Order: sequence, then structure tokens, then C-alpha cells
Amino acid sequence: MRQERGSITVFLTILLAFLLIIGLIVSEYAHIRFSFRKAQADQYLALDQALSDFDRPLFQEMGLLGVETDRTEYYFQPLSEREVLEASILALMEERRLVDLTNRVEDLINQLLDRLLGLDFELFDVQELNDDLHQLLARDVESDDIASVVAEFVVRIVAAKPYVELRGISFDRLKDLLFDLKFEEIKQLSPYFTLKDNLRENYSRVRKTLQKYDRLRVLDRFDLADYAVDYLGYSLTRTDKETLHTEFILTSAETKRFQRPIISAELFALRLTLNLIEVTINPVMRNRVIATTGGIPKLFALEALRLAATEAYMDVRHILDRKPVPLYKGTAGWLIDSGGFKRYSSGWTYPDYLKVMLMLTPKSIYYNRLQHALEHNYDLDLRQTFTAVKDEREVTITGNVLRRDFTRRLKGELYYVRPGIDQP
Repeated sequence: MRQERGSITVFLTILLAFLLIIGLIVSEYAHIRFSFRKAQADQYLALDQALSDFDRPLFQEMGLLGVETDRTEYYFQPLSEREVLEASILALMEERRLVDLTNRVEDLINQLLDRLLGLDFELFDVQELNDDLHQLLARDVESDDIASVVAEFVVRIVAAKPYVELRGISFDRLKDLLFDLKFEEIKQLSPYFTLKDNLRENYSRVRKTLQKYDRLRVLDRFDLADYAVDYLGYSLTRTDKETLHTEFILTSAETKRFQRPIISAELFALRLTLNLIEVTINPVMRNRVIATTGGIPKLFALEALRLAATEAYMDVRHILDRKPVPLYKGTAGWLIDSGGFKRYSSGWTYPDYLKVMLMLTPKSIYYNRLQHALEHNYDLDLRQTFTAVKDEREVTITGNVLRRDFTRRLKGELYYVRPGIDQP
């Protein structure tokens, strides 16, 4: 009996030793795996930190992300490459279009609520929600009207819940903290409102569908023109500054002295074309020319050209004086009928016409001059202003049990934009 017990003890000892070895091997494998994962995480944090050193003025004023450095062994995709600059601009404008579209929907809903319910405050405005939350948290919790202000704000966030997400805290938790007037606790959580991801996805899907049938890339051209006018600004109708504006892209001239005659000529050509088209399709103008020329084709063409040119001259003067001029005047009438003193209540203004002319500008010229303007305005070298960073390193982990080295090569890349992928 003792001998049997001894044999069992030996068996258990061998089994325990075997299990201990297996456990040590598993533990070693887990340690090595964890060490490599940690090295990958450290690599990503290093890449993220490298891209966080972007040029602040360029981003704040132009919406472009780029790190200026001469470390070309780590950084790549400079903004000097047309594909990279285009992807950066179009990604920015896609986000802006979504915000603009949301604001238009918000305005329509607010008008409906005001008309039906008499509500005189905006329920649907993401930026307003964030601003009002910050203002609310800055108020004194002891003030007499704080309860009513909190209640009104809670109504707004409940109404916005179907299309707005709250980051940093849940809706219900925020409501509870607001009603309990625990403003300091809310401040520590730093909550903020943003559009729901499904709205962005749906908008992106619709945009890609439209672009599928947009063979002439009109949407992209409009975004590029809109970007130049709204972000670079325009100088002919504004105070001069030591910066290059949209007019430089159209003219390549750096001073208003040379820009104005070129812009005037381009505006004249654009308005002349539009006026000639209107003479042929506007019944009032066409009948006037026919009555003057008797319908003789050559005389009709000469009279139409004379009227269109005279009108275009007056149009240009109005546009440069910041007055609106409709693309198609229709029943609004022509300026020549009033000797140039007529004023339109609505129509396209100078920046709108700049966008039209920019849409007609070849992309190669657009990007070359835009790059020059950016480098001039922000004292940058876009060839050394990068939008992506990479890192490749060899990591060696020494085992605690097996006492051997395990080596793995880690490759990592991080982008602001990826041409052909992020580009709409």
C-alpha cells in the first residue's frame, strides 16, 4: 500500500513539474506578446506626438494640417504635392459642407417651431449647444434664475438628441448633474456635442454617389474655388494687407495695381458672355433687338453685342463696388435702362463671381499659385511641410525563462489625409 502511494506521489510530482513548465512557457509567451504590443503602442504614441507639432497659423486660418521639418527620413506626403494638397482641401470642404447643410436644416426646423409653437430660441444648433453649455457652466449656481436656465437648456439637448452625440458623458448623466447644479463635476468631464457619425456617413455616401456621375468634377472644382475665396480672402474690395489673396491665383500678380485691370477684364468677359446668352433667351431683350434691327441676322448680332458689352461694362463697375448683379436678370431689368443707376435687391456679388472664374481656372495653375500664396503668407516651404509620418524599428525582447532574444520589426505610419482614400 505504501508503495502504491509512493508511485502516485511520483506521478503527481512529474505532472506538477510538467504543468509548471507549461505555465512558465505560457507566461513567457504572454510576457513577450505584451512587450511587443506595448512597443507598438509606444510607436503609435510617438507618431501621434510627431504629427501634433503641426503649424498652428496654417491650420487655424487655412484649415490645413502640416508639420514643417527637414526630417525627410520619417516624414512624407508634403503639401507641395498636388494630390496631397487637393486631398487636404477636399476633406476640409466635405466637413464644411456637412456643417453648412446641417445649419440649413436647423434653420428650417427653427423657423417651423417658431411659426407653430412660438419658440424664439434655436433648438437645433450643435455649435450653439456647445457655446451655451460653456456659458451655463460659467454661471453662478446661486443665481436666482439658474434653475430656469438649466431647464431651458435641458429642453434643447433633449430636442437635439436624435442627431447629436454627447462625448465625455451620457445625456442622462449630464441632465442629472445639471439639475443638481454640479457644474464643477461637469467641467472636469469636459463634455461636448457633435453630429452623429451616421449623419456623416450618410452625407459621405450621398456625396460619393453624386461624384460618381460628376464626370467633369464640378463638385470638386466648386469646393476648390470656394476654399480659395473663403480662406485666402480677396483684396480688390478690401483693405490691402501684405498677403496674397484669391486674385493672385487668377492673375499671378502680387499687387492690386496689376490685379485690378486683369480681374476687371475677366469679369467683363464673363458678364459679356452671360449678357449675350440672355439677349437670345430673354424675350424682352430679344424683341428689343429684333425691333431695332428688323431681324436681320448680322445686324442682330452686332446690336446684341453692343447691348451686352455696354451692360457688361456697367455690371463690372457694380460688382467691384460690392453691389449684387444677378447672373440672369430676367424681369429685374438691365442697368442700361436706368443709365447704370439701378440697384438690384439680390444677386451675385464679387466673391461669387471670383468663384466662377476660379472654377474655370486650370487645376495646374490653381495649385501652383495656391502653393506660392501659402508659402508667401505663412513663410513656409511646402516641400518640407508634411502630412504623414512613418517609423520602422527593430524591437528585441529577452525572455525571462527561455533566456533568448525575440526580435520583431515594427512598421508604423500615421496620416492627416491619404490621397485616393480620404479624398472624397
